[in-house]
Amino acid sequence: MGGGAGLAAASSATENGANVILVEKMSFLGGNTILAGGAYNAVDPKRQKPMNIEDSNELFYKQTFEGGDKKSNPKLVKILTDNAYSGIEWLEDKGMKFKDDVFTVLGALYPRSHKPIEPAGTGFILTYEKFLKENNVPILLDTQAKKLIIENNRVVGAVVETPEEILSTNTPAATGDGINLSQVANANLIGMEDIQMLPLGDPKTGSLSGNIETIVEDRIFINKKGKRFAAEDERRDVMTNALLNQSDVLLYVIVDS
Repeated sequence: MGGGAGLAAASSATENGANVILVEKMSFLGGNTILAGGAYNAVDPKRQKPMNIEDSNELFYKQTFEGGDKKSNPKLVKILTDNAYSGIEWLEDKGMKFKDDVFTVLGALYPRSHKPIEPAGTGFILTYEKFLKENNVPILLDTQAKKLIIENNRVVGAVVETPEEILSTNTPAATGDGINLSQVANANLIGMEDIQMLPLGDPKTGSLSGNIETIVEDRIFINKKGKRFAAEDERRDVMTNALLNQSDVLLYVIVDS
């Protein structure tokens, strides 16, 4: 999972020798962490003493535990407060930068909040992403974990779902809302099993923007091996199905002067 917790876990597991694959159901990394304020609380004499701030892990624990109305697990709170600074060092070792001065972020109760150089929570995400990429960890976006595979009471894998939709020239707003609404009124839906297919479009977005618009007679389609694989004056579905059988589903358009 590509939020702050998942990226931290993936980074730690990688450091400890695990073979890691990160899956994220969204098309971007960050989760809620990238939207957070980004302040990180930790007792830090290196930054606090020059500012004449006296602090301790015991005070940090007391304020954290009591600030949660003593509902937290005391053992876990102690683990958090005793190890918060080592987390700062761990992140800094991976290239993350914090400002030199600490402050009291809203609700922190004491001046031990560390402000990242990067805005909001982006510094954490960029740091993890850079580390994982440097260690060749596969990051699969638009991929949702659906089920854990458990053998002998151990998680040994996961079943994931990746999108297999054909790229479209449609606006992102074309999500079939009108069709769904009409079904409530018992509309007679016909032809729902068919779509129009087009062999030309941006290979990353499906957009027609940038398409070489020239007459059919003046162009040929070739695959990555330089081979012509379909007649350019064929039906759109025939040309598209032929394209789907080519390497990387990619064609080049060749036109003369």
